[in-house]
Amino acid sequence: MVAVFATKNLFGHDFEKSSDVITDTIAGFVPRSYDKDKLEKVITAMLKERIACPEEKKGDFLDHALYTDFFLTENFILSITIGALFATVESISTTITLSFKLFAEHPWVVENLAHDILLKNRENKESPLTWDEYKSTFATMHVINEVLRLGNVSPGILRRTLKDINYNGNKLLNKCLLISSLVLKSNP
Repeated sequence: MVAVFATKNLFGHDFEKSSDVITDTIAGFVPRSYDKDKLEKVITAMLKERIACPEEKKGDFLDHALYTDFFLTENFILSITIGALFATVESISTTITLSFKLFAEHPWVVENLAHDILLKNRENKESPLTWDEYKSTFATMHVINEVLRLGNVSPGILRRTLKDINYNGNKLLNKCLLISSLVLKSNP
């Protein structure tokens, strides 16, 4: 489902009208170079079609890449499109994509983050943010927690410890946030 959404928004691929089934290609991209070549052919064909008919705009990433003031070559656009497609299929990248989507839909959140009271009262506004300042920024922490909550592909993957835990000689403190990697626990 994420791959279908990403391909539509990146280069306007319509799964219902197209004879190219690239969801299997996306899944097998890494192990087989044939899949990479097939995906590149689909995106290159779409790119050439857009260049041939510039008046037909779909409002996706490919349109923006083709018609910006920056000098972007076809190979660069192809590489970026493939990279963005695979970045959206991974769970962490999906969460990052969700955050960008939410920021685009709610620009006031970005303003709240930029104008956090703590940042206004800093002595040197150009200095990098310290960890203590970062932890005390309410808007930032709220946005991060909300994006992680909404974008979490595996329910319950984020957990807080209820007490101090000793594990392999390491101590996890009370209320420490844990990110459980389910891949490490799977037994094929």
